[in-house]
Amino acid sequence: MPATNPAWKQLILGQLAKNIKDVKDAAYVQLSTIRLDGSPANRTVAFRGFAAEDHAEETGWESDLLLFTCDKRTEKMKELQHDSRVEIAWWMSKTGDQFRIRGRMHMIERGTTDVVKDHIAPKQGTQLSSNASAPTSSFLARLKHFAHSVGKPDFSWEAERLRQWYKISDDLRATFTWPHPGKDFEHNGRFIEKLAIEKTKDDGWFSHSDQAQQSLLEEGYNNFVLLVVEVDSVDYVELYSMPCKRRVYTKHNDQWDTRLVNP
Repeated sequence: MPATNPAWKQLILGQLAKNIKDVKDAAYVQLSTIRLDGSPANRTVAFRGFAAEDHAEETGWESDLLLFTCDKRTEKMKELQHDSRVEIAWWMSKTGDQFRIRGRMHMIERGTTDVVKDHIAPKQGTQLSSNASAPTSSFLARLKHFAHSVGKPDFSWEAERLRQWYKISDDLRATFTWPHPGKDFEHNGRFIEKLAIEKTKDDGWFSHSDQAQQSLLEEGYNNFVLLVVEVDSVDYVELYSMPCKRRVYTKHNDQWDTRLVNP
């Protein structure tokens, strides 16, 4: 089974923590994919953490999968279905760190079950909070609900997708109900500004007393996809050092090798 806590992961988390308080866009990265015609495509996306983890509280799980979110109607979904290879360029300006991360992207949408679950494991020695946030409470309730269904506790991608749906802001959540991305602009299109979750059911599912709002929540959630990167290599450079220091982490048979190389 792959290690869920490799050295490069701790390096990313440590350097991000040093940057994020002063550089609010430190969690934004450049994600490159391959278009259907073979040309490169690049865009800025927000790093949402490592799958199944939360930076502020314990969920009981950990992984080495970088997580992003996406609307299933976007062009990058077609690109990833055609070729899952990706590269991420991540610059942290306060500390002068550059990460170039190569791997394969997996799309987690409704009905996804066993994809890369071997990269997710229970986190040993953790104490879950009795006052967990709404996203984590929903996640744990959904896991408990599924455990009753299958007869044993296990990680669920549906529970994780639901947790991330709770975590995003009301204004970002609303965009998943907007007209189809990339199509001609609809001057009379429905562009709602905010979409809030009113309460959580016992099984972790979201609900709203206004049926119209509930329908919008369900419509948006249907378009909501998680993108998780199964990492193959990490090229890390400390650019503020003199001389610059560069390390390359490469995976072989689920084990990580580290090499110091010339910058």
